[in-house]
Amino acid sequence: MMNAAFNRTLAAAALAAALAAPASAELVFTTEYGIEFSTIGDAGNPVVPQSVGPSLYLGTPPTLIGSVNYEYRIARTETTVEQWAEFITAYRPHYTAGNPNFLPFTGRWIQWSEPQQKYVYDPAFAQVATDPSWRVAAAYCNWLHNDKASEAWAFESGAYDTSTFTFNPDGTINDQAEHSPAARFWIPTLDEWTKAMHWDPDRYGPGDGGYWVYPTSSDDAPVSGVPGVGHTSGGLPAIPLSSYFPVGSYTDVQSPWGLWDGSGSEREWIETIADRRFRLLKGTEPGVSPLFADRIDRVSNIGAPSGSGYGFRLAAVVPAQSTTLVVIGPVALITPRRRRS
Repeated sequence: MMNAAFNRTLAAAALAAALAAPASAELVFTTEYGIEFSTIGDAGNPVVPQSVGPSLYLGTPPTLIGSVNYEYRIARTETTVEQWAEFITAYRPHYTAGNPNFLPFTGRWIQWSEPQQKYVYDPAFAQVATDPSWRVAAAYCNWLHNDKASEAWAFESGAYDTSTFTFNPDGTINDQAEHSPAARFWIPTLDEWTKAMHWDPDRYGPGDGGYWVYPTSSDDAPVSGVPGVGHTSGGLPAIPLSSYFPVGSYTDVQSPWGLWDGSGSEREWIETIADRRFRLLKGTEPGVSPLFADRIDRVSNIGAPSGSGYGFRLAAVVPAQSTTLVVIGPVALITPRRRRS
């Protein structure tokens, strides 16, 4: 009886300490549907200044990015082949936007096996980042929003209305531009991705925030190399496929919020639309040098939302705070902020 009371006292003390600690001093990780998220706090942070992102200020008016006035979560890694295989297996009976064996649906790593009547992939690549189209990635957000329901409606709305995923004769798109306000999961906006990868609330000391030029908590470009030698797979040869490593392989190379693979793995889809035809891309991959493409003031590329070849990571709402989230380790973890020098 005494032990139970003592444990409750410890838990209450831990919760009180966690809630009282400055947001800038801790990282909060939560897991949902097997996906580990980092909570991005410090709401109302400033935009990227000219001293850090000079290219953003070449136009008139300048491009002001990075400020987010709300808390949100973002996945620590990109969505994996294993996670994607589960999704397309559930979606295949309802997918009407094209051949369910095409790359925009499956990504490069997964194939349909007629003899086995199921999607298959090499287990060696199970934890590599998948690379589908933006539109199918949006349907994945819908599916998670709807708690992985198996009916057709679960893939059609929630975060994005897939009925809007059409082209005009001039090539412009009619896609829902931004995720629905009540979405639980979505593809990050440019501001959300930039903040999660580059903004450090303790950049210049405790509580003295600022931006890093690269998504690796550094102003120096990450060095291409295999895990344990380099900082990123960006810039490695695109062929052979051995240049593609499991997500999170560069364990000590993280953003200020504990995110992996902001550089390397796959270039990542962003929600933000460009020129009414494309979605933005950030980050690098094998075959793409990190020197310029990974800079805070550069966009890696743009892509047609129906095309494939790019990865993505999820953004999500912050769950309601409770004692359960803090006390139960596998659900939520509070850890000191880490920084590369």
